[in-house]
Amino acid sequence: MQPPAAGRDPHMNGAHGCAPFSEAGRIAAVLLVFSLGAGCAYDPPVAGDRTSAKFQTDLNECRTVADKAAHHAVISRFPLWITHPVSLPIKERRELRNCMTGKGYPLTG
Repeated sequence: MQPPAAGRDPHMNGAHGCAPFSEAGRIAAVLLVFSLGAGCAYDPPVAGDRTSAKFQTDLNECRTVADKAAHHAVISRFPLWITHPVSLPIKERRELRNCMTGKGYPLTG
């Protein structure tokens, strides 16, 4: 083993250097990607004339109902509210699909 260079910490021999992304950094990056993707508008996979006024009215009503139901479901459970940025959009989509199928729009595919 070579002696350490002058002015350099002898314990920092390269084997214990910092990784480009720590574990917390990786988790933060994943949460950021999910939260950015979750902000996109979601159209449920239901059949129907998406341009009709009735469909748009039903969709807006269901979005309001889904937002409230998903928020309540996530906040009311301790482990889920910690993952709010990730779990809320998933719950909102599920609630929106349920509402639209409840109004008689069949699922596609």
